[in-house]
Amino acid sequence: MKKSEKEIAEEVATLSHELRSPLTSIAGFVDGILDGTIPEKDYMHYLRIVSAEVKRLTEITSKMLDNSKIELLDAPVSVQKFPLNESVIRIFCTFEKIIEGKNITVEGLSGDNPVTVTGDLGLITQALYNLIENAVKYTNVNGCISVSFSSENGFSVFSIRNTGAGISDDEKEKIFSKFYRSESAKKNQPDGTGLGLSITKAVVNLHNGTIYADGIPDGFAEFTVKLPS
Repeated sequence: MKKSEKEIAEEVATLSHELRSPLTSIAGFVDGILDGTIPEKDYMHYLRIVSAEVKRLTEITSKMLDNSKIELLDAPVSVQKFPLNESVIRIFCTFEKIIEGKNITVEGLSGDNPVTVTGDLGLITQALYNLIENAVKYTNVNGCISVSFSSENGFSVFSIRNTGAGISDDEKEKIFSKFYRSESAKKNQPDGTGLGLSITKAVVNLHNGTIYADGIPDGFAEFTVKLPS
């Protein structure tokens, strides 16, 4: 769907705001080192902050490019049938150290109910990665992530639920908007971009699927995706 001039202007304004903050931080610390207002003994501390802000800028621009590429597509570029369970398990393995470090219990990965998805493997893997990354990131220490797989009228259904700050009713639609971050997300993960779920929704829409969020504040967050099987 072609965007209106107003929508484009709003996205540009939001992107400008998101980029301005880390750029201002980087410029301020670099100038402080160059003009001597930051003492030499503090160089490493502020250079680490600059490094973190550069990584944040890189992540924002990378995800914006990903989002733009997806939105320009009319249909998936490469379509194939693949096992959804296996893709989810592989992604969880990449977060093994974080999961162990937070002592998170993961339920539902047994593969007892194998399902397949038909679509662009790369794009769908990216969408799943964003959902799983969010779950791992926002699950409380000693918390739980539960996943489920099912089939429904020609669609494969994947749900992922995590304990933690949860989602309020008024956030359930906003949460898929570009750059939107809830107050609890800003507090718990200040370095987030607010783009992951927007990309996920764009991928799901491209495959004529659906995604919706559920949850309760200080309880749980849950995302359910339906994709053609």
